[in-house]
Amino acid sequence: MRTVKRMMNGFLRLNSDGRRPGLRDESQAGRPYRRFAGRGLALLGVIILPAIVATAAWGLWPAAASQSGLVPGETTRTITIGGRNRTFLLHVPPSYTGLSSVPLVLDLHGLSSNSGQQAGLSGFRGKSDEAGFIVAWPQGIGNSWNAFGCCGTADFFNIDDPAFLRAVVARISQLGNIDRSRVYITGLSNGGFMTHRMACVAADIFAAAAPVSAPLNTSTATCRPSRQITVVAFHGLNDGIVPYNGGSFQSAQNSLTTWASIDGCVGGRTVLDLPGPAMCETFETCNGGSEAGLCSLNSGHIAYTGQTDLNIADYIWDNVFSPHTLP
Repeated sequence: MRTVKRMMNGFLRLNSDGRRPGLRDESQAGRPYRRFAGRGLALLGVIILPAIVATAAWGLWPAAASQSGLVPGETTRTITIGGRNRTFLLHVPPSYTGLSSVPLVLDLHGLSSNSGQQAGLSGFRGKSDEAGFIVAWPQGIGNSWNAFGCCGTADFFNIDDPAFLRAVVARISQLGNIDRSRVYITGLSNGGFMTHRMACVAADIFAAAAPVSAPLNTSTATCRPSRQITVVAFHGLNDGIVPYNGGSFQSAQNSLTTWASIDGCVGGRTVLDLPGPAMCETFETCNGGSEAGLCSLNSGHIAYTGQTDLNIADYIWDNVFSPHTLP
């Protein structure tokens, strides 16, 4: 049964040196000052120290200061994992103070792309500033990810990318005040395949996943998440690289059906109609409060651009990530 609904949160389709006279030497000038200063500093300590203690006791001391500090802005960070130095681009929104925990989004680039290009393409930099979450763009080995047989250098050398992405989350959580129940993952193409893989193997870390231009490229026998996890995909109807209707990989619709099976979804799909044949369809009655969905868009492979059906970053945050937390 087909049900039509409106988007959440009001979202539309398109939606930083002289002596003093009278003194025999300078030591005479210092004596009364030191006596006064000593008493003054002692008194000041009586006033300030309890205030500092009280501030710490009430948890008001900025977490950023006590944890080496994440400050608003964009930096490249390096960690060592599996004997390799790996990097990620980190964006902290202007609203971040460290006083309260914030969500974290990992956004993965496509094959032959890189973290900087993905940051400029996906829209999550601007959405981070608007909504107040932190976003990281990890860098794949050889501009690739090892995602269930796809693709490039990372796949050929069987790079342990799940360990790397777990380490990225752990490192950012050490640096800043991250809400570990609200960590999410998304990515484009090869990064989308990697997003599927992380939903399969790291549902203990990620609350929801949103792959773009990539179906799940494995079976239910291999994808066995530790819990049901929300996965909503985005795919261009005119994708000539990873065809919507399948080819080397299963079709976008079969991928949706597979995730609905993994999540134990029942009942019909809720449908959001978009221009022309475009639509978002979601199984909303699934185990553990999870959802399985697919937005079919009037676009090619780079679904963020070339279509006006919806703003993908807005939709993902407002309708996929924000409503879901780890149990």
